[in-house]
Amino acid sequence: MISKGRSGQSTVEYVLVLAVLVVAMIWAAWYFMPGFSEGFSAMMDKSEKIINSGTSDGSNNMR
Repeated sequence: MISKGRSGQSTVEYVLVLAVLVVAMIWAAWYFMPGFSEGFSAMMDKSEKIINSGTSDGSNNMR
């Protein structure tokens, strides 16, 4: 009896690759979130200051 040769990826292999990608994305989000949050907070504070004062840092130009 001649057995069929299998070529290409199976569904299990695709699921494993997808699982690795999902884990990598979750890890990256967890790793970079503190820095992103700090930067976003600083940007919000500066934006609020500019909106409230009508000028940006170092410039006397009214916006």
